[in-house]
Formats: sequence, structure tokens, C-alpha cells
Amino acid sequence: MRSRVRSELSPDARPLDQEEIAAYWQRAAAYYDDVGVGSPPPDATQQAWALQLRRALGPPPLWVCEIGSGTGWLTLKLLAAGYDVVIVDIAEAMLAACQEKVARAGFSVEANVGAADALPLADDEVDAVTSHLVLWTLLHPDDSDREWERVTRPGGRVTAFDGLHGGRQSVVDRLRSRSFDVVSRLTGHGEPGFGYMYELGRLSQLPLWMARDIGEVRDLFALAGLDDAAAWTLDGVRDIERRSRSRRGRLLPPSTDYAVVGTVGARVV
Repeated sequence: MRSRVRSELSPDARPLDQEEIAAYWQRAAAYYDDVGVGSPPPDATQQAWALQLRRALGPPPLWVCEIGSGTGWLTLKLLAAGYDVVIVDIAEAMLAACQEKVARAGFSVEANVGAADALPLADDEVDAVTSHLVLWTLLHPDDSDREWERVTRPGGRVTAFDGLHGGRQSVVDRLRSRSFDVVSRLTGHGEPGFGYMYELGRLSQLPLWMARDIGEVRDLFALAGLDDAAAWTLDGVRDIERRSRSRRGRLLPPSTDYAVVGTVGARVV
């Protein structure tokens, strides 16, 4: 009986829920930047990203809502590229860390606590919506896409930058993921039983973690009602970003980084 109960309650079997995910990222704010994703971007990275932002969002100035700002990795790039930004995150600690960095860089942002599928914004309030490494974390990405469309004005763009992780099946990649998790825990930057990148079995509950082709993500945007849905790989910035990571961050297996974008059509009255 005991082994049966342990099996049913094992980390891989427990369902994820929004409250648990929010609590995890609230705690992760204390060590998230150690991977290197929150560090101020070098000039080469900023230039490469400025081109991608213009392609995805359109040229600045635009009023952009960034979903899941975290500690400010994309926020700083948006601001430096000339966009006005409002940030939304489920974790107050992440928002506080982001605002601190933004202030040190001489900028300011409006910050709101909120979930990706329940934004504290009015209809048609922003010119564009974007996110970085958020799609893979969503339990219901289709609902989130429709919410992002709701707050974006007609003609504006809903965009996201993320990575394909579903192909991480090789022995080498599994070893790299496990090494990252072990080092994270040993250095106090991870949590036993949940891990920095979640337990592997629980990741299967996240639809876009399992995506293996950017066409799947593009089709999701199209099904959400966005016009002219398109996706492309971020080959020009991937290698630059990888070199800017911390030593621990470089343990992470490589992923196919991509951008996906769709245009909000006219509202049906």
C-alpha cells in the first residue's frame, strides 16, 4: 500500500496548477538571474534583438504589454529599442526585480500582477503584446492567446519569443538537464522535488513544452483568431545569447529559439 501511495503522489504524477506555478516563480526570482538571462545585454545582443523586435512588433514608438517580464531580460531590450512598456507577471518578486533594473538603467515601466490568461488591462489598450520564454509555462496557451488578442488594438500584433524543448530526448541532453538541476540545488539555486525547470514528467502537462515544430505554435496563434500568423527561428541571436549565459546556464541543453506573431483583426460587432 505504501509504495502504491508513493507512486500516486510522486512528483511526476502530481498535476500542475496556476497557484503552484505562481508560487514557484515567486521563489525563483531570488536566483533566476544566475542563469544569465536577466543580465544587462551587451551591445551585440541589443542590436540583434532590436532587429527582431522591429520585425515582430513593428517599429517604435509603440505601447507594448510584456507578459511574464520576470527580472527584466526582455524588458530592458524593449525599452532600449524605443518601446513604451507595461509589464505583467504572476510573481510580485519578479516585478520588483524588473522595476529595480529598469530604474537603474534610467527607464520606467508600469507594473501589474496578473496571469497570462487574465490580464489587468482594458480591451484594445495596447499596440502590441509580447513575451519571452512564457509560452512553454502556460497550462492553457489557447486561452492566453485570446486574452492577449483582447487587450491589443485592431491592427496591432500579438507576439512571443520562446524555444522548442520537446525534442530533448537524447541521452546527452537528459544528462545536461540533470546536471543543471543538480548544480542548481547544490548552489542553492533550485528546489528539491520541483527543480528549477520543473520535474521532467510534469513538463508533459504543458502543451507548448512538448511542441517539436514552430508550425505548431504558429497554428495555435491562427486558431486563436489572429491574422497572418507567422513564425521564424532566431538563429541570429541564439549563439550570442548562449555565450552571454553564466557557466551554470550553459549546462542547459540547446533549444530551437523562435518568434511567433499574429495580427489582431477588426472586432466583430
